[in-house]
Amino acid sequence: MSAWLVFAMMGFYPVCPGSGQYVITAPAFDKITIRLPDKKNFTSSAVNLSDSNYFIQSVTGNGRKVRRYYLTHDK
Repeated sequence: MSAWLVFAMMGFYPVCPGSGQYVITAPAFDKITIRLPDKKNFTSSAVNLSDSNYFIQSVTGNGRKVRRYYLTHDK
Protein backbone atom coordinates (compact mmCIF):
# COMPACT_ATOMS: atom_id res chain seq x y z
CA MET A 1 0.00 0.00 0.00
CA SER A 2 2.86 2.42 0.62
CA ALA A 3 4.02 2.14 -3.01
CA TRP A 4 0.47 2.88 -4.19
CA LEU A 5 0.41 6.00 -1.98
CA VAL A 6 3.67 7.28 -3.46
CA PHE A 7 2.34 6.74 -6.99
CA ALA A 8 -1.00 8.40 -6.18
CA MET A 9 0.71 11.43 -4.65
CA MET A 10 2.75 11.80 -7.86
CA GLY A 11 -0.50 11.95 -9.90
CA PHE A 12 -0.80 8.43 -11.30
CA TYR A 13 -1.05 4.89 -9.99
CA PRO A 14 -0.99 1.34 -11.40
CA VAL A 15 -4.41 -0.01 -12.34
CA CYS A 16 -3.36 -3.62 -11.98
CA PRO A 17 0.21 -4.73 -11.26
CA GLY A 18 1.81 -5.99 -14.44
CA SER A 19 -0.71 -4.35 -16.80
CA GLY A 20 1.56 -1.41 -17.65
CA GLN A 21 -1.32 1.07 -17.29
CA TYR A 22 -1.40 3.94 -14.79
CA VAL A 23 -4.53 6.00 -14.10
CA ILE A 24 -3.91 9.76 -14.18
CA THR A 25 -5.01 11.58 -11.02
CA ALA A 26 -4.45 14.97 -9.43
CA PRO A 27 -0.98 15.10 -7.87
CA ALA A 28 -0.18 16.22 -4.32
CA PHE A 29 2.85 18.20 -5.53
CA ASP A 30 3.26 21.18 -7.86
CA LYS A 31 6.03 19.37 -9.74
CA ILE A 32 7.83 16.02 -9.62
CA THR A 33 10.61 14.58 -11.77
CA ILE A 34 11.44 10.90 -12.03
CA ARG A 35 14.81 9.98 -13.50
CA LEU A 36 14.51 7.20 -16.07
CA PRO A 37 17.12 5.04 -17.78
CA ASP A 38 19.16 6.53 -20.65
CA LYS A 39 19.26 9.95 -18.93
CA LYS A 40 15.56 10.59 -19.65
CA ASN A 41 13.15 12.25 -17.21
CA PHE A 42 9.43 11.99 -16.55
CA THR A 43 8.11 15.30 -15.18
CA SER A 44 4.62 15.95 -13.88
CA SER A 45 3.55 19.48 -13.06
CA ALA A 46 0.29 20.96 -11.83
CA VAL A 47 -0.62 24.60 -12.44
CA ASN A 48 -2.45 26.44 -9.63
CA LEU A 49 -2.75 23.30 -7.49
CA SER A 50 -4.64 23.91 -4.23
CA ASP A 51 -7.10 22.24 -1.84
CA SER A 52 -9.99 23.62 -3.91
CA ASN A 53 -8.34 23.43 -7.36
CA TYR A 54 -7.39 19.81 -7.90
CA PHE A 55 -9.30 18.78 -11.02
CA ILE A 56 -7.34 17.81 -14.12
CA GLN A 57 -7.94 20.22 -16.99
CA SER A 58 -5.58 18.68 -19.53
CA VAL A 59 -2.65 16.30 -19.89
CA THR A 60 0.23 16.64 -22.34
CA GLY A 61 3.06 14.29 -23.12
CA ASN A 62 6.05 15.22 -25.27
CA GLY A 63 4.21 18.40 -26.29
CA ARG A 64 1.07 16.58 -27.44
CA LYS A 65 -2.33 16.48 -25.80
CA VAL A 66 -3.08 13.11 -24.15
CA ARG A 67 -6.68 12.11 -24.89
CA ARG A 68 -6.97 9.17 -22.51
CA TYR A 69 -7.18 8.90 -18.73
CA TYR A 70 -4.18 6.63 -18.32
CA LEU A 71 -0.46 6.34 -19.08
CA THR A 72 1.39 3.26 -20.29
CA HIS A 73 4.97 2.08 -19.96
CA ASP A 74 5.64 2.45 -23.66
CA LYS A 75 4.12 5.95 -24.14
